[in-house]
Amino acid sequence: MSEWERDALKRMENRFSLSPEEESPFKHLELIHKQVIRGSHFLAYKGDQESEPICIYSEKNRFRGVLKMLLGSWAADLTLLLELLLKAEKQELDTYEEEELDTFGLRVNEDSYVVGYLTGGSSPIVATKDLLLQILQFYLDAMEALSSEGSLKQCRQTLYDIRQQVQIVGEGGRDGHHLEERTGTE
Repeated sequence: MSEWERDALKRMENRFSLSPEEESPFKHLELIHKQVIRGSHFLAYKGDQESEPICIYSEKNRFRGVLKMLLGSWAADLTLLLELLLKAEKQELDTYEEEELDTFGLRVNEDSYVVGYLTGGSSPIVATKDLLLQILQFYLDAMEALSSEGSLKQCRQTLYDIRQQVQIVGEGGRDGHHLEERTGTE
């Protein structure tokens, strides 16, 4: 296929493919935040019920399990979850805190997080630390568009501390990767 034919085919595909906003099952709601994480569009919408203040859509199926855990169980106690993650990264969890982190269905490995290993019927999701931290940052950014609660500021600081801890460990040679700060839309 010639270069010209490839370009023409790409233009035709773009003309008939839907944008992530058009694909989203939440397109009837108000879009409050969007970002590209790992090549996938993440869209946050203002929920239409008080019990569900935010809805998040990702065009990639592989992220939907993490989003379900985030919105279904982590969001209600996000401050506690982030504090436990920070302690786990610093290897300072006591037995009670380890069990409490387990109740979130989250396990901290040397170079990744295992999400959803307590849920029945589905395989756990292994996510790199920087990926999960970016998704949590996206959630905080979206929530900030709705509210300026003090707990969001505390969550943001704790997430920053986790990123710093992961980066320090990475520089020490344990997992060998660095984090980049990504906020806002791309």
